[in-house]
Amino acid sequence: MAYISADRVYHNIHEKSTLGVMKRDLNYVGGIYAIVHNETQKLYIGSSMYLDRRIVDHINNNHSNIYLQNAIAKHGLNNFSIYILELLPTDEGLTSEELSVTLIKLEEKYIDSFNDKYKINPQAGKTRLGAKHSEATRELMSRWRKENPVFLNKNHSPEVLEGIL
Repeated sequence: MAYISADRVYHNIHEKSTLGVMKRDLNYVGGIYAIVHNETQKLYIGSSMYLDRRIVDHINNNHSNIYLQNAIAKHGLNNFSIYILELLPTDEGLTSEELSVTLIKLEEKYIDSFNDKYKINPQAGKTRLGAKHSEATRELMSRWRKENPVFLNKNHSPEVLEGIL
């Protein structure tokens, strides 16, 4: 794995105090972030125009990457750190569309730099939003949800939630 160079690093992201500092530091700040498993160094790379909101979404399992969430459920949030890889330039001359394109290009650069990732799509900015599953896949997902009702609410364990709420 390549060396991670970061603008800021947040450890102990399961602690309420760390979450507060992170939210304050990253309020209305855009950029590229990595959520890194501390032991294996496997990571998830993402981007957002509002880093504070997006990272909290991951921590609270709202609209998050399923592979990352499975890893957090398996290893515990206390075994992950947040790295702010690069902040979005704040050039006043760029339109919001130009900023979005810049953000996607920056994210793509980092995705290409690391091999061991929790990533569904190998390209930045590509989501499965609006994708259609086959009938067989829908039946399989339905059967899995019925057999695993504990995962239906997509929440972390009470111990993890207690530390971040």
